[in-house]
Amino acid sequence: MSGTHALKVEEARYIRLRDELLSRYPELIEDEETLRDTLEGLSDIREMILAVWRAAEERKLMAEALKARIEQMQARRKRLESGAEKMRDICLDVMQRADLPRITADDVTLSVGKGRPKVIVTDQGALPVDYLRVKTITEPDKEKLADALKAGAQIPGAMLSNAAPVLTARKA
Repeated sequence: MSGTHALKVEEARYIRLRDELLSRYPELIEDEETLRDTLEGLSDIREMILAVWRAAEERKLMAEALKARIEQMQARRKRLESGAEKMRDICLDVMQRADLPRITADDVTLSVGKGRPKVIVTDQGALPVDYLRVKTITEPDKEKLADALKAGAQIPGAMLSNAAPVLTARKA
């Protein structure tokens, strides 16, 4: 039986005992101290309340410790992701400089390919409304801008960048 369930059961027992004592000995209504002492001798409710309270405090402390650990782990995850990105960038850079367009191994094939041009918004205020998405804030609809710019449209406030090389990896 869980601590809170046991406490609820003991609460019902305690109330029944108190009601029975008061019905048999109505004079105890005037003598609260004797009533409390008698009930304390017949019930473990005080100890049970303290045990549940202590368990709640322990859970609170564990939750705080877990929150701190999660924050540490999230920071570590970000460092690992950033490090992985930097390492991939280094591989791409070295492959380009060494004129190695493809590297094949048993577990992976690395190849330097042509990336996609990215939309560069030079002046968001100059973009026509058709190329803006409305959320809580106004931001350029880069997909729509990219499609139009690739189709040859001249859009004030936007242009396509030069395609950046990308590194792709396929599992063998």
